[in-house]
Amino acid sequence: MRYSVVDGKQRLNSIFSFLNNEIPLSQDFVFLDDLDLDLGGLFYKDLQEVMSDVASRVEEFPLPVMHVVTDDPIKIRELFLRLNKGLVLTGPEKRNAMIGNVPEVISAISTHDFFSNCTSYQSARGQHLNNAAKLLSFELKDATTDTKKTALDGLVEEYADSESELAVAKSEILEQLDRLMLVFGHRDALLRSAGSVPAFYWFVRDINFDALKSTRVFLNEFHASLKEKSKVDEDSDFGRDLREYQRALRSVNDKWSHDLRYEILKRNFAKYREAAQMRRSKGAS
Repeated sequence: MRYSVVDGKQRLNSIFSFLNNEIPLSQDFVFLDDLDLDLGGLFYKDLQEVMSDVASRVEEFPLPVMHVVTDDPIKIRELFLRLNKGLVLTGPEKRNAMIGNVPEVISAISTHDFFSNCTSYQSARGQHLNNAAKLLSFELKDATTDTKKTALDGLVEEYADSESELAVAKSEILEQLDRLMLVFGHRDALLRSAGSVPAFYWFVRDINFDALKSTRVFLNEFHASLKEKSKVDEDSDFGRDLREYQRALRSVNDKWSHDLRYEILKRNFAKYREAAQMRRSKGAS
């Protein structure tokens, strides 16, 4: 019979690592039954050699284990959330344990290769889950939305029983993420910020397939200009767009920020494509 660990996996791994002599006791370890014993820094094999009675107590210590007989992921997520209410969990971690069908869809979206291959931000505490939830919010509403924690948590509750809508949105997102992989490269430098993903997603979503190949070149040049705004005429249309885009980056989870970045990227990409077409026409003549 196979079991899954709902909570306590890190502690179990630490115990097994100690018993396998992969990690020692910490240097400041204190044996409460005999404060004069200096056991800090010893591996388990050392403990067996110099203090076999203490090693035996480790081997014979009964671990309290609570068995939960269910394979229902919703019930398991609820249990995880209840067990960890006293800990500081991140928004995505708490959201992933909420009741309903949405957490499972968010989780499935977050495993798309785009997140593991293309993004270069850290995702140790559920950033992929967070971005997956934001994209799901966009598709379910067919528009950009606020993507703060309260808004995303409300989305989970609102669509808890909406299986058909969730299935359609999930399918669309996975298809669009395939398109994004045609634009961005491996551990792409343009994706160092998790907050950039929703706006880029909404921008690429509206681009014709034939224009995808020039999208990253444009984005790279646009973001290079952001870093060198001093070289751009601040009174020009492009200069004003750079200032507004920079302002929007200070509030990446607000609807107005998503909308503004999308509009600026869309407008300047059209100009970029038009200029490229003019250069090709002049070259051909």
